[in-house]
Amino acid sequence: MNIFSKILIAILPLTFFNFAIAVGTTYYFTHNAILEHAEAWMSTRIVEAIKIIEEQEKLLNTYGLDGVPASVFKAKIDAGTAIGKIEVGKFGYIFATDSDGTIVMHPDQSQLGKSISNSMLYQKIQSGEKRIRYDVDGERYLATYGLFPHWGMTIIVTDPDREIFKSISGMKPYLLSFGLAGAAFLTIILLLVIRRVTDPLRSLAAGVERISSGDLSIRILVQSKDEVGKLSHGFNEMARQIHHSHHELEQLVEERTRKLTLANEDLLQNIKEKNSAVEALTSNKKRITAILRASPIGIGLVVDRRIKWVNDAMCSLVQYDRDTLLNQNVSILYHGQEEYERVGKLAYENFSLQDIVETETKLLKKDG
Repeated sequence: MNIFSKILIAILPLTFFNFAIAVGTTYYFTHNAILEHAEAWMSTRIVEAIKIIEEQEKLLNTYGLDGVPASVFKAKIDAGTAIGKIEVGKFGYIFATDSDGTIVMHPDQSQLGKSISNSMLYQKIQSGEKRIRYDVDGERYLATYGLFPHWGMTIIVTDPDREIFKSISGMKPYLLSFGLAGAAFLTIILLLVIRRVTDPLRSLAAGVERISSGDLSIRILVQSKDEVGKLSHGFNEMARQIHHSHHELEQLVEERTRKLTLANEDLLQNIKEKNSAVEALTSNKKRITAILRASPIGIGLVVDRRIKWVNDAMCSLVQYDRDTLLNQNVSILYHGQEEYERVGKLAYENFSLQDIVETETKLLKKDG
């Protein structure tokens, strides 16, 4: 996947997401504004209904009939008839309940006497909510209310959402179309911008591939003075330096190879000379060993007071076989510890000062 596709995949979801947020935010605030407007309008219906009730109560008080139950009942019926004529849209209506939640006024006469005390609507009224949202048979409603304490009545205005949000529901297709059109337009702009940015980058990538394949003569055309242009200029400078360094390195490798060839020839010559010297030393060692072994004088090699080599004459002299003597402490050949220590002290203290140390001693044969 190239960089153009990666940028496109990264940006396109953000573009659509931002437009979705914008459309959603517009819809949300419009929705709230309509709710507030509807609530204010419904409150005017409450005020109108309460005025009707107050007029009926005023008539009762004027004629002194407020204590006559029949007159009060008649006033409530007249008020209910008048309130029922108040328009609350096409599907909304206004009604009233007593203090127990029983419907006492309703445009639908069949609802009179029914109790709504257990309904969500009445429970929210009792809790003191002002903007009431409730559901009836799967349909959402908005309601507001007012109180008329003299008659112990609660005046309620309600209207379904399908009527309140009729206008905004019609806006949904337009909002969606606007969002999709805006997203498509911005996508096209982004494609052009991304293409303009990624083309020089693709040229750089192609240049890097050619350098990696060994073509150090590649140069990128610098078409702008922005960051991409600076990057292209930097690439060209890097390619030039690599080409120069590669040329210098080739010369250096050639010079080092020549020197290594000469050094290798010298080394081979030294090895041949050393091998010749080793062969001569080996031959001399064999001759000396043969001479020492055949010597009639007893000769032995002692290292750290231990016998490491003896010739046949020494074995015959002390009457020990060679295997018995080898790696034994040389003390077995001395007459006592004192003589062993004297010779050792004389030898090891003076050996560092001179190549040869001479002394006389008696050796002890195997038979004593």
